Amino acid sequence: MRRSIIKFLIFISPVFLFFGWWEHQLARMPNSYNTKARLIEYAAPDCEVLVLGSSHEYFGINPSFFTQKGFNMANVSQTL
Repeated sequence: MRRSIIKFLIFISPVFLFFGWWEHQLARMPNSYNTKARLIEYAAPDCEVLVLGSSHEYFGINPSFFTQKGFNMANVSQTL
C-alpha cells in the first residue's frame, strides 16, 4: 500500500509542478491592479485626493480636473 502511494505521488508530481509553474506565470502577468499599484507608489507623495470605487467612478471621474492632485484607483467590476 505504501509503495503504491509513493508511485502515485511520483506519477502525479509533474502535474503539480506544471500547475505551480502556471500559477506563478499568471501571477506575474501585468493587469490593472498591479499597474495601478505601481502608479500610486509613484504618485503617492503628491496625491491629495484618491478616488475609489466601481466602473462608474473609473469612467466618470477624471482627477485631472480637480484643483488638488488626485489619482483614480477605481476599477472595472468592483462592487460599491
